[in-house]
Amino acid sequence: MFKPKVSIIIPVYNWSNYLWEAIESALSQTYENIEILVINDGSNDDWETEKIAQSFGDKIKYYYKENWGVSTALNLAIEKMIWEYFSWLSHDDLYYPNKIEKQVKYLETLNDKESIIISNFEFINSKWNFLYNSNIPKLTTKNILFKSLISFPINWCSLLIPKVAFKKVWLFNEELKTIQDYDMWFRLMKQYNFYFIDKILLKNRRHWAQDSNNKTLITIKWKSWLNKKVLKNFTINDIKKSSWSQMPNYLFKIYLLFKINILQSVSYLSLITRKLKIHNILVPIARRIFFK
Repeated sequence: MFKPKVSIIIPVYNWSNYLWEAIESALSQTYENIEILVINDGSNDDWETEKIAQSFGDKIKYYYKENWGVSTALNLAIEKMIWEYFSWLSHDDLYYPNKIEKQVKYLETLNDKESIIISNFEFINSKWNFLYNSNIPKLTTKNILFKSLISFPINWCSLLIPKVAFKKVWLFNEELKTIQDYDMWFRLMKQYNFYFIDKILLKNRRHWAQDSNNKTLITIKWKSWLNKKVLKNFTINDIKKSSWSQMPNYLFKIYLLFKINILQSVSYLSLITRKLKIHNILVPIARRIFFK
C-alpha cells in the first residue's frame, strides 16, 4: 500500500488569532502519516504566536527565526522536514480534513509518484463565513502553463509536492517578498507533471490585513517582471501548445500579451475594489467573465 510521509508546513508572521485554527486543521487530517512544522518568521506580537504554537507540545515541530519573509520561512521548513512530500498551509487558511488523504490516493493511481497534485478550493472571510468557490478550470500538465500566465488558477496551499522537486528547481527565491509562489510554479512546470483534483480541499481566508491586500502594487510590479522571465524561459510554441491554439505564432503572441495585460488591469481593479470594500461582490463576476 502506498503510504508516503507528508510534511505540512505552516509559516507564520503575527496574526496568532488564526494560527490555532490552522494547526488544528492540520492535526485533524484523516491521513495519519504526517508531520507538522510551524515556522515563526520573527513575529513581534509579544510572543503570542510562540505561545499558541508551543501549546500543542510535541504534536508539532516549532521553529523560530528572524523576520526575513515567507520565502525564508518556507526554505527553512524544506531544510528541516524529514518526510517525502511538502504541503504548505498558510497560517490563516484551513485544510479540509481529507485534504492530504485525497491527494495521496490520487497520487497512488499514477505511475509517476513525483507528480504534483492540485485541488480546488473555496474562499471564506475572517469569521469563517463562506464567500465563493474558486471554480478554477480543470488544470493538466498540458494546459497549466497558459492558464497560469493569463489568470490566477492555483492556490499554493492546495498543492502536494514531492520534496525532491526542490533539489531540481531549487528553493523559493528569497529576494521576492511577494509572488514567490508564482515564481516557484513556473519553475516546477518546466520539470514536473501536474494533476488536478476537482474537489474543494482548502478554505482560503480573505481578510484586509493579509499581504495580498497590503502589497498589491508591489505584487503587480513583480508579476510583470515574472511574466517577462517566463516568456524568456518558455518558447511561444510551448505556451501555444498549452492553450490548444491553432493561431500562427505571431498572432498568438499578440493574443497572449493582450490576455496578460487584461490580467494586470484586473489586478489594478482588484486594488480599487478592496479599497471600496466591494471586492467580494465583484470577484465572482470577474472570474466568470475573464477566467473561464
